[in-house]
Amino acid sequence: MGFHKANTNNDDRKDDPLAKSNGGNMRIKQIRSGNALRVVIINGFLSETVADVSDWLEIVNRSFPEATVLHCDWDASNIAKFRGLAQPNPKHDGWLRSLAKVTTNVVSQKTYLPKSVLAESAKQWRSAMNNAAIAGNDLTNYIETNTGKYILMGHSLGARVIFNCLNSLKYKDYVLGAFLFGGAVGVNETWGNIANNNPKLRIFNCYSQNDLVLKSLYRVGTLFSNTPVGLSPIVLSNKNRVHNIDMSVAVNGHTDYKKAAVGNLVHTYINTPR
Repeated sequence: MGFHKANTNNDDRKDDPLAKSNGGNMRIKQIRSGNALRVVIINGFLSETVADVSDWLEIVNRSFPEATVLHCDWDASNIAKFRGLAQPNPKHDGWLRSLAKVTTNVVSQKTYLPKSVLAESAKQWRSAMNNAAIAGNDLTNYIETNTGKYILMGHSLGARVIFNCLNSLKYKDYVLGAFLFGGAVGVNETWGNIANNNPKLRIFNCYSQNDLVLKSLYRVGTLFSNTPVGLSPIVLSNKNRVHNIDMSVAVNGHTDYKKAAVGNLVHTYINTPR
């Protein structure tokens, strides 16, 4: 609903989709060229320097087949930064699932790893959470200096990057949609202010009750202080601004979002009048 008409007339920003951020810890790479609508995909914890983001296209292509696609890489930590933890799977998703199992057992007092390993896990998670704020500000700078209308899609801590980006935007009509998948950011954050300050923005919160990472690692990393949007709806007084999509039937875990079934659900909600 309006996403495909990215009018950039009278836009004095530069037209350079490969422009670099102004310092910080965010890096932009173009995945494919397309029209003036730019979809920015942002991965989460342990994704730092992971170049293959083709799994996102299962979601992007369903609703935005002609858009330019950009990858926002940021200092989200990676497997190489862990010390003393045996590597069960060299791939990002396999490692994250294993880490979720570990932390779930820790939370339920079934600890079977040394405290030093658990401490390193929590340290890297907290570091990535802090870096998400820096990356969000960097992404804001990028958007405000590069022409085009933007759709932001973030998974896990990538949704936290989006929150920080939206929270710091000065120009309110550049971002048309924010899609949060298994978001590792608090449900009681200032989402209402973001919606009020960005009148053209629509927020799509995709969550699942089957997310062990958010039920364990997130809770430990935030000292049990809040509930993430990846487990619960965002409640706003203006229901037309936020679309909460319970994907518990289709999404079996934290890394199960990037697939055709999710792309189809998102496409349905985008085209459903509110």
